[in-house]
Amino acid sequence: MKSYALCPVSDKMINERVARINGVFTLALLIVYGVTQNIIPVLFLAFDFLLRSSEYSKYSLVAISETNLDEAGQFLETTLNYSELLIIPFILIFILAIKNNGVV
Repeated sequence: MKSYALCPVSDKMINERVARINGVFTLALLIVYGVTQNIIPVLFLAFDFLLRSSEYSKYSLVAISETNLDEAGQFLETTLNYSELLIIPFILIFILAIKNNGVV
């Protein structure tokens, strides 16, 4: 289900799911920077911000990824029941247990 909110910076309506994906992606890159002290994630975020703030937002890798993840989320939302998604962590734990000879 798409939910739209008013952008705090402009007067446009934005997709809330895409905004959350953007926040998670930005946070993940900042955590990578904090752990590795490598400047590349920060430069990538700055370059992506410049692309998105100009007329070239269609070339932004983050914007393309967000749109694709949003579409995938809508597909999962319409085809899967959420109770089916809850079993995925248990399957992953089971696979890890088998790989580690029963030690999780």
